Amino acid sequence: MMNIRHITLALLLACSLTGCPGVTPVVPEHTTPAWSGNDQNGGVISIDKNGAIITPAAQREFNDLAMKYGRMVVPNILPNIGSTWRESDGNYQVTLEMLSRWHELILIRDRVRVDGK
Repeated sequence: MMNIRHITLALLLACSLTGCPGVTPVVPEHTTPAWSGNDQNGGVISIDKNGAIITPAAQREFNDLAMKYGRMVVPNILPNIGSTWRESDGNYQVTLEMLSRWHELILIRDRVRVDGK
């Protein structure tokens, strides 16, 4: 019994002295909450396998980004592409591709802000 304790202690000591890999905590990335009016949803109401429902404010943001940066990518990103207005609630049904392109435009906007171009 004493030998097992010594062996365990020796292994623990050897690992601590030789720098055995341990668990390194992940540092959270700094983020800013995305607000749409009084709701912290960034304009995205729901997402499923067919697309998403977004607010009119989110649709306007996409269109503004598309008009400003849409020609910087190939194929060009045009305003109102991939979205359909829902008369039932006044929101927009968008495709998953449109969400992906919206994210692409946001990355371009953020890069332009950093580069100053």
